[in-house]
Amino acid sequence: MKRVLFILFFLIFSLAFLGLYLFKEEETPEKELPSLITVYIEGAVHFEGKYEVKKDAKLRELISYAKLKDSADITNLNLEEVLVNNKTYFIPLNYEIEKININTADEKTLMQIKGIGPVIAKAIIDYRKKNGSFKEIEEIKNVNGIGNKTYEKIKDFITV
Repeated sequence: MKRVLFILFFLIFSLAFLGLYLFKEEETPEKELPSLITVYIEGAVHFEGKYEVKKDAKLRELISYAKLKDSADITNLNLEEVLVNNKTYFIPLNYEIEKININTADEKTLMQIKGIGPVIAKAIIDYRKKNGSFKEIEEIKNVNGIGNKTYEKIKDFITV
């Protein structure tokens, strides 16, 4: 009889522990959200402005979000610099760029501009012959084949 009570007690005790183990609430650890900081970027980038980035982000990452212009000069920047909250980062222009005068350049010279091929270079010259000299660089958007996208690519390399 003692043996039956002992076995019965052992089974009840085992089932109780098994029940507690199976039906206990799982504690899910809260996922830590990365801390974000706010930084600003200006200068020779396509998308100037405010960015929220991870606390340990580097200048290289910020530049990749803002997209460098072809005229950017990053040779003196520390791309591995860890970004600082509320700081403005300035990307300088490459001042060694000699702008091409779209009123005097021939077809070959115009084709030196990234984004201008022989068809657009000829269209610029034809437009110039028909309408006279450009008065401001924005007028180049009136040339057939040059829209906003192309203009954004070439505007830092041209002058009137």
